[in-house]
Amino acid sequence: MTGHPCPLCGCTRDFLLILHGKSAVHNPVSFPLFTGLLMEFCWRIAVCFLPAKTMKVCLVCDIAWHIAWGIWLAVALSSR
Repeated sequence: MTGHPCPLCGCTRDFLLILHGKSAVHNPVSFPLFTGLLMEFCWRIAVCFLPAKTMKVCLVCDIAWHIAWGIWLAVALSSR
């Protein structure tokens, strides 16, 4: 539709390959993206068990993490 190739094409197949212990072959962004999503999932689980006093620090860390991850993803996809 836009005239540009899809930057995430092949990620679903690569995620399944990674889950089965094989290397990602369809998109070079798949493995770092999979790792980031796995870290996000673990972070969300960990935050559920934190005391309420530390939530402000966790919120700042969460915002910083998402900004850094968004910048990395934008750079990785633009270089593709």
